[in-house]
Amino acid sequence: MQEDRINALVPLQGLLCYQFKDLELLNKSLTHKSYSNEVLLSLKNNERLEFLGDSVLDLIVADYMFLKYQDLPEGSLSKIRAAVVNENSLAGLAKKLELGSYILLGKGESFSGGRQKASILANAYEALVGALFCDSDYRTTTDVFLKNSQNATKKWRITHTAPLVANSILDAIQAAMTANPGGVVSTVGSPVSVAQAPLAQSG
Repeated sequence: MQEDRINALVPLQGLLCYQFKDLELLNKSLTHKSYSNEVLLSLKNNERLEFLGDSVLDLIVADYMFLKYQDLPEGSLSKIRAAVVNENSLAGLAKKLELGSYILLGKGESFSGGRQKASILANAYEALVGALFCDSDYRTTTDVFLKNSQNATKKWRITHTAPLVANSILDAIQAAMTANPGGVVSTVGSPVSVAQAPLAQSG
């Protein structure tokens, strides 16, 4: 990997509060297939890491909710997980990391606004999770992607005037938790938007 690319990835690692041991993994997670198809080098795209990251995110969310909300039935847990691990939610989380500025895109995809496309951002976010998992372990990955949420969640619960815009996976989970677990959960607009009701208390 060239030195300018290594330097360009430093701020992202700072936002994650995690320094990759294998920078090639991080770079691969941010390589869209349109870029790998254009370059002559045998640079692989992020699709396999996206596949892994999707499963890791499902486990992180399911694990957290299973332990935190012990009174919720399976149906409610599944609905909340679906409200968190979906394209709109993950694209919003990717934007918080300014992930679009780090993604390697082909010229055509870049010119057509690919850095702002929800599908590309969400896929890159999943690939980033997969890369961090490969570079570390499950606990470290969980700590990185569940961090820094308490202040944002507390502010939303006090003001109670607008849906919480998630800053982390934990924000997204807590935003999706309403007083009525059977209530309507929407993912339109902001990364996670829920009916305006007090958050359910954990058991």
